[in-house]
Amino acid sequence: MTTLFNDLHFVPSKQNEPHIGITSFHQFPILPKEIRLRIWLLALQPRPRFISIHIHLTTLDQTEIQHIQSQWYTTRNSMGNIISGGYYELAINESAANQMNSTIFLTSKESRWVALDYFRLRLPLRNYRHIRVNPDHDVLFFHPGHDIRDINMLAAILHDIKAYDPRDLGLKHLAILGDTLFPDKQPFTGEVGNCGSSRLIDITSAGGAGKNALSNPIAQASLTDILSTKLRTLWCVQKMYTRTRVYGPGILDRPVGMPQWMETLPMLPPLDRLGISYLNFEWIENDPRPIEPDINNMPFFKDPRRYHHSWKAIEEALGVRHTTPFRVFACVFSELAPAGITGHMTQPPGVKLNVHQLVESNRQMEKDEWERAINYWVNLMHPLSESKFDESWFRESNVMVDRDDMTAIDMWLFPAEAFGRVNDHNFAEAYHSYKMRAKSSITPGLALFDLSSLPA
Repeated sequence: MTTLFNDLHFVPSKQNEPHIGITSFHQFPILPKEIRLRIWLLALQPRPRFISIHIHLTTLDQTEIQHIQSQWYTTRNSMGNIISGGYYELAINESAANQMNSTIFLTSKESRWVALDYFRLRLPLRNYRHIRVNPDHDVLFFHPGHDIRDINMLAAILHDIKAYDPRDLGLKHLAILGDTLFPDKQPFTGEVGNCGSSRLIDITSAGGAGKNALSNPIAQASLTDILSTKLRTLWCVQKMYTRTRVYGPGILDRPVGMPQWMETLPMLPPLDRLGISYLNFEWIENDPRPIEPDINNMPFFKDPRRYHHSWKAIEEALGVRHTTPFRVFACVFSELAPAGITGHMTQPPGVKLNVHQLVESNRQMEKDEWERAINYWVNLMHPLSESKFDESWFRESNVMVDRDDMTAIDMWLFPAEAFGRVNDHNFAEAYHSYKMRAKSSITPGLALFDLSSLPA
C-alpha cells in the first residue's frame, strides 16, 4: 500500500506510544467531576474538521421565489431567533450522515452533555436531518449549484447558522469555491463604494443588481455584522488547471509550455467518492516539503488575485470594519482524479475506493500523462531541430520522480495577497485571463488531512 506524507506525519506518534493492555477503567466514575469533564473534552478535541456541505435550491419558480423573498427574515426558529426563510436546503453525503457525530454522544449522559456543549450548533439539513458542528473550530465548505452565485444566499446561510448557535456567535471559518460568489468579468456589484482602484461598484455593472445586491435590510445588517465581528477566516478554494500533478499536453490540456511534474502539489479527492462528508485536519504553518519549484509555476484556470480583490470590494460595499482578526486564504489543490475521468475505467460503478487506492489509480494516470507529454515534445522537436535535438538527453532530463513522502492529501493555504494585488494597471489581466501561471514567494501553510480514521 502507498505510504503518503499524511501517514508519516500522523501515524508515528501513535506507534511510539507505549502499549498499555488496559481496555477499561472502572474507577473513572469516582474521579472528580471536573477531571471527568476535562477528559471528555480532550477526547472531543482531536483536530478541526473540514466539512463538505452542498446547497440545494428548494424551488426554481420565479413567482414562488418572489413570494418567499417577500417573507424573508420574518419567521423564527425553535430557539426564538429570526431566520432567513430562504429557498435553500443544506445537505451532506447521505451515507456519511450517521458518522458525523462522535461516539461520545452515546457513551453516557455526562459525556453526551459535554458533546452537546462542544458541538453546540445543530445545523438543519434537508429531509429533516441535521449535523452537529463546532463553529469555533470546524471549517464549513459550501458547494452551491452552478446557478447560485448570489450574495443574498451567502447572507442567508451565515445568518441562519448564527441563528442556530446557542451563543449567537455563528461560523468563524468559511470555505467557498473561488468561483462561487465572484463574477468572472468584474468584482462584486454593490450599491456604494470603491473597489480599491478607480472603478466604482454600482448596481448597473456586469452581473446586475438582481444577483449581487442585498435585497433585505436585515440581511445586509446581519452580513455586515458577521463579517465585521464574527468571521475569522475565509478559505477561497481554488483547483489547479490540471487533473493530476502533470502539467503538459494531455487528453484534456492544450500544450502551453514544457511538461511540468509537480510532485508536492496538494491533492484532494471528492469526499463523496469516499462516502464521507468531512476530514479532520492539522494546520501546519509552513509546508515542510521542498515545494519551491512547484509554487513558482502554478497553473490556474483563473487568476487567483481576483478573489482577494473581489472580497475586499464586498467588504467595502457593505461597510465592513473588522473588530477581530480576519484572514483570507487562497486554498490550492489538484482534485485527485476519480478513476474514469481521463479514460481509465478502474473503478466499477457503485464501488467506492479508499484514499490510497485512489492515489494508486491516479499515479497510473500521471505516468501515462507524463509519457504522453514527453512524447509530444519529442515528436514536435525532431522535425524542427533536425539532427540537433538529443532525444536521449531530453528524456533523461525529464524524469518523473514520485516519492511517497512527497505525496500528500492536503491543501496549500496561501495568504490571498501572496499572488499580488489587483490595481488599475493589471485589472483587465486579472479578470479576463484564463489558463495562466502564477507564482508565490511566500511559503504556504498546509491543511494536512488525517486519513487514519478512514477505511484502510
